[in-house]
Amino acid sequence: MKEKEMRGFVEKINYSNDQTGFTVAKLKTDEGSITIVGIIPFLRPGDEVRVEGFFEEHQIYGRRFRVRSLERISRPTKEGVERYLSSGAVKGVGPVIARRIVEAFGDQALSVIEDDPERLKDLHGIGEKRVELIRRSILEEKDTRDTIVLLMSFGMTRGLASKILKAYGKDTIKVLKENPYRIAEDIKGVGFQKADRIAEAFKIPKDSPFRIKAAILYVLERIVDDGHTCFPLEGFLALCEKDLKISRELASKAIGQLKEEGKVETEDRGEVFVFPAPLFLAENYVAGRLKEMLEFRLDRRLIDSNAYLKRIESDIGLALSSEQREALRVCLGEGVSIVTGGPGTGKTTLVKALILLCKRMGLRIVLCAPTGRAAKRLNEVTSFEAKTIHRLLEFNPEENRFRRDERYPLTGDVFVVDEVSMVDLPLMYHLLKAVPKGARLVFVEDSDQLPSVGPRNVLRDLIASGVVGTVRLGTISRQYLGSAIVLNAHRINSGLMPFLRTRDRLPSDFLF
Repeated sequence: MKEKEMRGFVEKINYSNDQTGFTVAKLKTDEGSITIVGIIPFLRPGDEVRVEGFFEEHQIYGRRFRVRSLERISRPTKEGVERYLSSGAVKGVGPVIARRIVEAFGDQALSVIEDDPERLKDLHGIGEKRVELIRRSILEEKDTRDTIVLLMSFGMTRGLASKILKAYGKDTIKVLKENPYRIAEDIKGVGFQKADRIAEAFKIPKDSPFRIKAAILYVLERIVDDGHTCFPLEGFLALCEKDLKISRELASKAIGQLKEEGKVETEDRGEVFVFPAPLFLAENYVAGRLKEMLEFRLDRRLIDSNAYLKRIESDIGLALSSEQREALRVCLGEGVSIVTGGPGTGKTTLVKALILLCKRMGLRIVLCAPTGRAAKRLNEVTSFEAKTIHRLLEFNPEENRFRRDERYPLTGDVFVVDEVSMVDLPLMYHLLKAVPKGARLVFVEDSDQLPSVGPRNVLRDLIASGVVGTVRLGTISRQYLGSAIVLNAHRINSGLMPFLRTRDRLPSDFLF
């Protein structure tokens, strides 16, 4: 087998396995188009590459070039140039004109525009005025253009490329060549896979400590996206080995280094688990803060002894059920409490009663919910101000942080959080940091509500712990007994067929 080096452009990806990286592609070279095969992940049409390997004869597929090593040429590709020209950065050029220019001049299009712009006049739709507009626009961005085009060749958008350039300035190319994984950590939207493509183009070894540490954080990020806050260490090392071809030894060493850098934590819970450091901090803080709040106790008899409940019933025009009375005692008698129940079981009535009860007792009550829609609905049904948790905590999108915390806490005595099943661990962490000491926290949720999108189902964990006062409202309130929607919702949740036919004498709010 005679080793050979070849250079060309990837024309087409015939087959690619994301798990193993095995790829079959068409490569256009000076000798014509050839088929290349090998472990060459993240290859895409338009890439200019230099490959080393040998030709082989396959019994079925014929003559192919077996790739031993591959290097991406780091200069801008045709695709990158076209994306740049059509991005809006160059005046007088839209997607159609950009395509014509690149089809005519390939990856040398920018040099043609800069050095010999008259050649553009040969293309349909480009006159003298447009030529001058394009050339002037290109020259204005000359200092940064090549870097932006290079970044766009790696799949970056114009906006993302500009953000990277703004962050690193004249050192951008240096960062890309020395440690492109840094931009994945510093710049939102880049990610490990784009950084890995850049690293491959600049021949950064697969076992580079930079790559391995970035890969560890990437796998953790995927685990968090699945709703977890941690993962068994042994299983985690197996994932790194299977998906990213990183040995257990190198992965273990990288985890130790990331622990020293404060980015990763491990904890032995009978089995060793690995955490992203921010979630480890959040989980421990939430557990400690809730434990502290649970130590608060109030004699529940005080609520009844002052005849508050009778007055409340008169104010809202409804008699409270025994479940709702017990829920009020728990909500005001415990530092942390949970009220759960399906639709129509009286959660809204309970919140209304709680608002009036707090007013009569001289307690300041605050209502909030995780989404704008939930907060608006809470405001409508209670006639009391309700905010999103982000608005309550005064989130600043420019600084990506909440103004309210333990140094600048919220004002209130009782905090009601509706639809709490949608609150993930990071948001609960920020909320608890801002709730003042001595305040009570009431979690209200529909037992069939959607879980949080982010990591950890905080509410389910609290209920399962058995240490938080929990009241389950199960009886459909009288005002909902005439609603077929509520009736059928409960039947479906109980595994029963809903009433559908007219002979079932359904109320008029349910049609089938």
